[in-house]
Amino acid sequence: MFKCRSLQLLISVFLLTSLVLLGISNVGASSSSPATWVELYGGALDDKAAAIVQTGDGGCAIAGTTYSFGTGGGDFWLLKIDSSGNMQWNQTYGGPESDVAVAMVQTSDGGYAVSGWTSSLKGFAGLSSYMFLIKVDVNGNIQWNSTYEGLGDNIDLFAVQTDDGGYAMAGTTKSTDEGAHYDIWFAKVDASGVYIPEFLSWTPMLVVLAVLAVALVFYKLRLPKSDKW
Repeated sequence: MFKCRSLQLLISVFLLTSLVLLGISNVGASSSSPATWVELYGGALDDKAAAIVQTGDGGCAIAGTTYSFGTGGGDFWLLKIDSSGNMQWNQTYGGPESDVAVAMVQTSDGGYAVSGWTSSLKGFAGLSSYMFLIKVDVNGNIQWNSTYEGLGDNIDLFAVQTDDGGYAMAGTTKSTDEGAHYDIWFAKVDASGVYIPEFLSWTPMLVVLAVLAVALVFYKLRLPKSDKW
């Protein structure tokens, strides 16, 4: 009987000591660990994240696609979040058709470049899509946007800012190869998103043709007119 009571007492002391130590360790962990939280952002329809960057103020910027807000069947969605998960601002970008964001980078001026594809701009009633790059300032206000490639499907544009302030971009296009298969598309644009594909190599020939055309016009004007019989 005495042995049973002693054993019960030892077990009780062991359990009590374990609980006290566990409580102390949890207090220490909670005091030294960073704050954790969960937030949800969205509306009544689908809203999807595509990219996130940490900002200089300790918060984050999130880029994705929203079907709950905006103007049409999916728009680029950019959200600025503070260090506690509170939304500071959000902006949507796009037209009446689908505009889908797939990537984002923070730019040297503190703004953002969001890339993806669109069937709203230059597309024919959504039958073709174009690679789409949007540049916004630090507050999400749009500064410029550009579309790239031809009449086939063009999707999944990714961009990085280069040392000269421009952008190197890689995407997926069906505008080449007679539209039979997708190809990787790679391009370099300036700080305003502008590039002139193929035309640089054609410039000398165009200049020569223009000079020849002007010379031909002047030659015909100086020809003597023949008398009519």
